Amino acid sequence: MKFYTKKALFGLCIVFFAALLILTACENTTDQQETNTVNEDLEYEYLEDMDLDDLDIEWINPGIEHESLRFEDAGEGLYLLEANLENGDSKFGFMNGAGTIIIPVIFDHADTFSDGLAYVESSGRGFFIDPTGAEAIDLGESTSATPFEFGFARVTHMYTQEIEGGVSLSHYRGLIDTSGNVILPVEFEDAGAFENGILWAVQDGQYAIFDNSGEQITPHEFDHMSYAGEDLIIAQRDGRFGHIDRDANLITPFDFEMVGPFSDERAIVIVDGFAGYVDLQGELVIPVQFAGAENFSEGRAAVSPGGGMYGFIDTEGHMVIDPIYEEVWNFEGGVAITIRLVGAGVTRVMTLDRYGESVLSTPATGYFKWRDTRIAYSDPSSGTVGVNFHLMALLDDDGNMLTGFNFSDIQDFYEDLAVALRPGNYTLYYGLINRHGAIIVPTIFADLEMIDTNTAVVQVFETDPNTGAMRSRVGILALPDDAATRQPEPEEWDVM
Repeated sequence: MKFYTKKALFGLCIVFFAALLILTACENTTDQQETNTVNEDLEYEYLEDMDLDDLDIEWINPGIEHESLRFEDAGEGLYLLEANLENGDSKFGFMNGAGTIIIPVIFDHADTFSDGLAYVESSGRGFFIDPTGAEAIDLGESTSATPFEFGFARVTHMYTQEIEGGVSLSHYRGLIDTSGNVILPVEFEDAGAFENGILWAVQDGQYAIFDNSGEQITPHEFDHMSYAGEDLIIAQRDGRFGHIDRDANLITPFDFEMVGPFSDERAIVIVDGFAGYVDLQGELVIPVQFAGAENFSEGRAAVSPGGGMYGFIDTEGHMVIDPIYEEVWNFEGGVAITIRLVGAGVTRVMTLDRYGESVLSTPATGYFKWRDTRIAYSDPSSGTVGVNFHLMALLDDDGNMLTGFNFSDIQDFYEDLAVALRPGNYTLYYGLINRHGAIIVPTIFADLEMIDTNTAVVQVFETDPNTGAMRSRVGILALPDDAATRQPEPEEWDVM
């Protein structure tokens, strides 16, 4: 029996598409094969002729001699820069969205900003800086920290201890707040904070919880802890799981092989390999009867009564979509994607509403709705691709295709622009498209993030003409004034 958690439908590596690699055309195989023709030339001739000089890019000078430069979104409207040096070392600093270096590229290590602070290291010393680069919290030598999360940072102190035949490196951990105050002393095996402000620490392999001032609430008596949502905590004691509240009051008894987090006020519980659901009071409101189950999403949960087939129940446990699907994805934006065997080894991808009705008929293998954007996907087996990703096309609201199957990812739209990725040469190339399917920035970059509707930060790989080595540059790209409204040229896509 599988204990399912909510699958990520969309992400950089497109786990969703990797799971669908075996799909081929469905019901009307002849018509579908004709319809699902994939652009076989994924390198696109018009992109091969693209010269970077044709684009309005201001290249970033990090202020130090370097071999290569990369960027990362650092929060606080800043971007983390990593300059790779000739000797193999790296130096880190920060620039703003205009491409101005506001914190020099001088650090041996740097993390992104959270809660207004970023952890950096220089000359063996760890400390936090604010967005101006001023030192805010000094940690000293042999001590490091993670970025702040939920108002606390995990601090680690390294030390050596003698063992038979030599010494070993070990550590203690604790927590500090954003003012640098020690909330949990650096004396535990591990420590951290939950979303609800409750803290935890491990001693001798056992968890205890603390309030956000560091006062201990429970002894070190739990085998495991994680956040359950709804201000509750998943806890394990004596090998069994249950839920407790922030004051360690028992909500769901420690009677289960596993319990899950809450969504739609329901949490999965497992007994003898079968799943049911409890409510926020720990009461079993949907009996333990399912061979497979997932968390609720938008009032529906995917379950399998057995035999490997899945359907959906509502929060009362009523089966509202029959278990006739081989594989399902949770509801996003009012729809769920399902896979159904239709005979002779042919599978069909269907997109269902909350009551099991098909919501859109497209010439693609299937489609999903990500927030307010409809995206079709296709099996790339009939084309040539450098990486094993499913290919995607952008649709309009009526299901008409606005682009060909040329992308491995289309990210969220922002002001009618979206970052789009295409596969090639065992990597991904980034660009921008608009809602009409027009190419605004060609998919030729190693990375791209929109700063605003006028600019984007980009990274490009290229060959050093002197050494032949691969290097990368970072620049600020000015976007055209008609980026959001431009219509695609007829020759841009072979729209089907």
